[in-house]
Amino acid sequence: MASVCPYGRFTHAVVRGIPQSPSVGGVEVEVAKLQRQYGVFVGTLRQKVGLQVLEIPADTHTNTHLPESWRIEDMAIIQGDMALLTRPLNQERRQEKVGLQVLEIPADTHTNTHLPESWRIEDMAIIQGDMALLTRPLNQERRQETEAVRRVLTELNLTIVEMEDDGATLEGSDVLFTGREFFVGLSKHTNQRGAEILANTFQKVGLQVLEIPADTHTNTHLPESWRIEDMAIIQGDMALLTRPLNQERRQETEAVRRVLTELNLTIVEMEDDGATLEGSDVLFTGREFFVGLSKHTNQRGAEILANTFQDFAVSTVPVSAGTRLKNICSMGGPETIIFSNSEGARRTLKVMEQLTDHHYDVLSMPEDAAANCVYVRGAAEVDYLLHPTQNECPDSVSAFQKFAGYTLLPTACSEASKLGGALSSFCLLINRKLPY
Repeated sequence: MASVCPYGRFTHAVVRGIPQSPSVGGVEVEVAKLQRQYGVFVGTLRQKVGLQVLEIPADTHTNTHLPESWRIEDMAIIQGDMALLTRPLNQERRQEKVGLQVLEIPADTHTNTHLPESWRIEDMAIIQGDMALLTRPLNQERRQETEAVRRVLTELNLTIVEMEDDGATLEGSDVLFTGREFFVGLSKHTNQRGAEILANTFQKVGLQVLEIPADTHTNTHLPESWRIEDMAIIQGDMALLTRPLNQERRQETEAVRRVLTELNLTIVEMEDDGATLEGSDVLFTGREFFVGLSKHTNQRGAEILANTFQDFAVSTVPVSAGTRLKNICSMGGPETIIFSNSEGARRTLKVMEQLTDHHYDVLSMPEDAAANCVYVRGAAEVDYLLHPTQNECPDSVSAFQKFAGYTLLPTACSEASKLGGALSSFCLLINRKLPY
């Protein structure tokens, strides 16, 4: 017998995306408007009501157009832990119940190598939520199998974590996830170090993530809107909306303003037509601001930032042509700045050391990309550092290992780097409790 669920108490919501052609029976609708309304609805369930939203992509059934698939309510009756899959009158709609997309990796995708055990794909990755840990099988030949798996998981926009410890072994067939906890079997194929890496990977940073849908501005394509770091400088309960150099990017601030307003932050606008300021040129150390004067940020922009946050010293520093300040440095902790070892970065560091009244430990990185990390002090005073992977920055692995006691989270960023972005580009970090 199904367990009884008190009415009105829900933990999850299953939704399905709007197809490109949702017209039924000749009725025409504004697809873009329908998709926006759907996005607002889903955002309300996730952000304000607090439900965990599971979204099935539109038209996942390979060969069939499913114009009514977004009406997911029709597909099941759920009570407690029991679900009755329904039988719609329209026979075409009965295909909507197939909501899982199967991604098949062809056998022996590695060009010159025979991979006889590649069908045992379970061993190659541990996946939980939007994070995937690529494992490290005992058999060295099997480690080549992870490449094809990595490509597929990257296409699914999962955060990929690599196992970089040569002493660790881990295979998925030794891991049981119950939905609440992991059990790892220590066997010939999986050792204690592998189990420890798994535990470190799936420790939760503990941040609440508010996601703004891509291209929320109705009539405009915003190709750089994912670089949300540029749109605001936030400290305490005050947010300064920036003024990017590219006029088209200034439209991106509207969606950011709405989210920050919901968080009850005090919003300050930059109203000086001569000022430019982008967040990727601003480093806040917890004690002071450094602003990189670059192609994207000018002196007037730095002055407005200083007027906005008068409790903190604000210093301007030069950055090399074509570079943003956070391309060459980031915070690695309350007292630590991570810096690129390039000639231009060393010049910037020298000026910062001359201007500051505080002491910082400086960790030098041999690769520019390794200098941009995201530091978070999580629950129970746990230090987390999101940093580029070994594949992206092989020469910097030993430097990251100097963060003793940290939970290191290697996070791929190769494609964003091609566009001039970095890990910090993806987010605005806020210390604020939600008002709902």
